[in-house]
Amino acid sequence: PGGIVPPEEYEALRDEIIEKLHASRDVLDHEPVLEEAIKREDVYHGPNLHKSPDIIIRWKTTRVIRGIYLPQPGKEPPPVPPLSPNLNNGGHRLHGIFVMAGDGVREGHRFDEGILWDLAPTILHYLGVPVPDDMDGRVLAESFDADWLAEHPVTFSAGTGESGQGADYDSEAQALIDERLRGLGYVG
Repeated sequence: PGGIVPPEEYEALRDEIIEKLHASRDVLDHEPVLEEAIKREDVYHGPNLHKSPDIIIRWKTTRVIRGIYLPQPGKEPPPVPPLSPNLNNGGHRLHGIFVMAGDGVREGHRFDEGILWDLAPTILHYLGVPVPDDMDGRVLAESFDADWLAEHPVTFSAGTGESGQGADYDSEAQALIDERLRGLGYVG
């Protein structure tokens, strides 16, 4: 809605973009640069789905990508750009470190399948709070002892269907935030 692509062309264009992203290569070694490209409705749900990106892109994070090109018959890839000493790919990963301990938590269990948005529902459940049914993610039930889980089944509550818009800052607070972000190099 409000975009430049006519609604009847949206799906075909999105499929074409995903296909070309999968075909993209690194200019240095011609290896694929994409981990995956996913349609938003395959990742998110709920009344705010329209606010998420049309395509969620996960680049390969095991390497520094020097440049990206789409191979075309009869065309050479572009030249490899020089390596900057300040190179930072700015990549982020959905996986990280999360440690749980306490009554009912399986000792030595690894969260091999959990991802970032599973943390909030899991923590809510462990605290005995019903999980809103419109919350993304799932309770990592496999990380709890079977006996504990039987005594503490996952419960759900009706979600609000609202997005958290956050608080508005006064001009002084906003200036302080901007100054700190500049100091960290996030804004110019």
